[in-house]
Amino acid sequence: MAEIKTAAPTPAKTAKPSSTQSTTDAIKKQASDLTKSAKATLDSASKKTSAATKTAVDAAKKNPKTTAAIAAGAAAAIAGAAVAATKLSKGTTKKPATARKPAARKPAAKTTAAKSTPAKK
Repeated sequence: MAEIKTAAPTPAKTAKPSSTQSTTDAIKKQASDLTKSAKATLDSASKKTSAATKTAVDAAKKNPKTTAAIAAGAAAAIAGAAVAATKLSKGTTKKPATARKPAARKPAAKTTAAKSTPAKK
């Protein structure tokens, strides 16, 4: 039988990062940075919203009549907007009718002198 010769294993080559791999890594890093920035912005907005809500609640407790008036005005504005939107969606807003021309006037009837009838005796 013939001897089978096997080649000596070659050392693994260190692969250079391809341009697509470096681009992918850059995109992942940018996405990570944006996520961190978004979380920080969200935390800040959450704190500001919480503070504003607390201030509004305190003001409403101190001035209930003013709060009721503001709420009524807001409700009226919202209702008006809803009515307008409903009319627009139903198509009830039509173009104004065009002005009609007045009908042509008939010439006045010719008057003839009244016939005199002899008076009865």
